[in-house]
Amino acid sequence: MKLREFKHSYASRDRVLTLLLLESAEPRAWDRSWQDGESNDCDDRFVSTGQHQVR
Repeated sequence: MKLREFKHSYASRDRVLTLLLLESAEPRAWDRSWQDGESNDCDDRFVSTGQHQVR
């Protein structure tokens, strides 16, 4: 199984964001959320609870 690592260092050097990707990994049998066809992001969750963005 191939593992890829992506890193992003912020300009202020106070943190690093790392993403690990298992390229040939199969989805877990009990986790079917990737098959839903319906996609929700963080903004959808806030809007559904009545918390709209402040601009």
